[in-house]
Amino acid sequence: MNKYAEKKILLVEDSEVGRYLIQQVLSELGYKNITAPETSVEAWDLIAQTTLDGNPFDLILTDLNMPDLDGMDLVLNIKGDKLSENLKIIVISAEADPKIVELLKEIGIEGYFSKPVKKEHFKITLETLFDNKDIDPKHAYNLP
Repeated sequence: MNKYAEKKILLVEDSEVGRYLIQQVLSELGYKNITAPETSVEAWDLIAQTTLDGNPFDLILTDLNMPDLDGMDLVLNIKGDKLSENLKIIVISAEADPKIVELLKEIGIEGYFSKPVKKEHFKITLETLFDNKDIDPKHAYNLP
């Protein structure tokens, strides 16, 4: 049993298949409290509402390339807002550009995983993050 099973995770992925696959990985790792809206705009609304309600998500997992509000803009919105700036964010993307990863690190994300996600590195990163420990970059910044 995963001691973090009830951590509130918001999965922001515009692809239905992508949402399903990442939810499967999270489920296999024992996470049960996953919210996965269909659009990034819905996700931003959920982030704002739960933060205002004093019950924010424990982790935001987001893709980068999405219509409407892309993942980079979503990250910038979160980190630029006083109420949500401390939310933990991990990016999961097919984009494997080290320059983008460096920019996201500077903005303050906790991790970056190229698709497909290496489940063991993902597991270690999530557990370390939820333990409020320093994340090992070799696990948290996974590029092909």
